[in-house]
Amino acid sequence: MGSLTLIVEKGDNLLMIKALTLVLFLISTPLFAQSVSDITADDSYEFLTVTLYTNNKANSFDIFEEAGSAASSSNPHKIYVPFMTTGTANQNFSYYASRASLPTINGGTPTNSPQLRFVLDVDVNGNADDLHVAVADSVTGTYYVLDFIATTTDGTFTYDLSFSDICNITDLTFRCDDFDQTVTPNEIEELGLFFFVNDGILVEGDTITASNYTGDYYELNMSNRIYTSNFVSLTELRKGDEQLRANYSTFSFGTGYAYSLFAYVQPGAADTLCDSVVNASNSSVTLGSEGISFGNLTDLLTVETSGLAPVKSLENNRCYNVQLFFCDRFGFCSYSSEEIQNSPEDIEALLEQQACFFFTAGFGEQHYVVDYFQAFRDNILLKSRLGRAFVNWYYDFAPQHTPYILERPWLQKIIRGIAYVLYGLMHSFWAILFFISLAVVQSLRLRRSS
Repeated sequence: MGSLTLIVEKGDNLLMIKALTLVLFLISTPLFAQSVSDITADDSYEFLTVTLYTNNKANSFDIFEEAGSAASSSNPHKIYVPFMTTGTANQNFSYYASRASLPTINGGTPTNSPQLRFVLDVDVNGNADDLHVAVADSVTGTYYVLDFIATTTDGTFTYDLSFSDICNITDLTFRCDDFDQTVTPNEIEELGLFFFVNDGILVEGDTITASNYTGDYYELNMSNRIYTSNFVSLTELRKGDEQLRANYSTFSFGTGYAYSLFAYVQPGAADTLCDSVVNASNSSVTLGSEGISFGNLTDLLTVETSGLAPVKSLENNRCYNVQLFFCDRFGFCSYSSEEIQNSPEDIEALLEQQACFFFTAGFGEQHYVVDYFQAFRDNILLKSRLGRAFVNWYYDFAPQHTPYILERPWLQKIIRGIAYVLYGLMHSFWAILFFISLAVVQSLRLRRSS
C-alpha cells in the first residue's frame, strides 16, 4: 500500500496531481486489504483462544494450543484435538476429566456434535465485509471454502466450527472415518484452516488462493493415537529439601507431539516418613483406570526421555507416593510408571544423615555421587589411621562452613563440578591406571627401538 504526494503552487496543476495521486494509491493498494487475526497472536502458550465442545456444548475441553504468528501458512497457530474410540477404550489414556465425552465419529459422521470455538479479531477498515473460513488438505494444499460465517465490521468475533462441516467436504484427501470409533487408535492427521474476509459471499466448496487474502492460519491436528507398548520407568526418588528428584526413563513421541512428563503425587499423613519403597505392581495402569485427570497431575516441565525431574513444593518429613505419566499434546498419556514412596527432608537433616557435608551441600539432595564418597569413607578411609585422622579433621572443619555454601548457588555449582571430576577419576581408577601403564610400556618400547 502506498501513495504519492507532490506539492505544486498553481491550482490546476495541483488538482491534476491530486487526481493522479488518488489513482496511484488505488492501484498500489492490494485488492484484499482487510485482515483477520487471533486476538492472542503473541507466540504465547498461556492464553487458549480455541475451545473444544461436544454434546451440544454440554462438555468443553481447553485443548492444547501452540501460538504462531498465523500470518502465513508456514507459521500457523496449532491446535490439538483428541478423538475417542470404543474398540480399545483409548479415552482411558486421556487426562481430560470428561474423557468419555471426547469427540466421536461413526461411519465418517460426527456423533456427539463436536465443535471448535474460535475467538477472532476482525479488521475490515470500518467496512462491512464477509467473513469466511476455508480448509486446506495437508496433501494437496488446496484451500476450499468451508463456510460463510457472517457479514461483519471491525471487532472481536466468536465462531463455532462444526466437525460435520469438515467431514462433508468430499474433495479432501483427509477422511473423517479415519477416526471412527471402531478403528485401531493409531492415527494422527492435520488440516489447514484459514479465516479471511471477502467483498461478497463465497460458496461452500469454492477454491481460493489464500495468498490473495490477509487472514489467520491454523493447523488443525487430530489424533486418537495411544501408547500401549510404551512405558515410563521410575527407578528412584531422591530426597531433597521440599522436593523429591525422580530418576526416570521413557520413550519419544516423535517431533512436535510431546507435551510433558507429569507426576501423580499422593501425600500421606503429616510427620509420616518413608524411604524408597517401590510398588511395581501399580505400574502399567491408565489414567482412566486410576480416576486421574489433568487437575490431579503435576507438570514436571520436561519432555526429555530420561533424566532427573524435580517434584517440587512438597512438605518436608512427609511420605509421598509418586507415579509418572508421559503425555502428548492431544491429552493422551502413557501407562503409569512404578509407584515409589519417599519423604523430602530439609537440607540440615540430609547433612546430618549423610555426614558428607560439602558434597551434600553442593548437590542439595540425596545423590549417587554423594553415596559413592560415603562408601569410600566407610570402606577405605576409616580402615586406616591416616584416613581416620582426615575424617576427624573434616568433621571438625566442614560443618561450620556448610551454611556459607548453601547460601551461594555459584559455589554449589563449583562443588558439584569438583565432585563429578573426582568421582570420574576415582570410579575409573583401574582403567586410568591401565592406560597409564600401557602408555609407559609403549614409551619404553619406542625408546628401546630407537
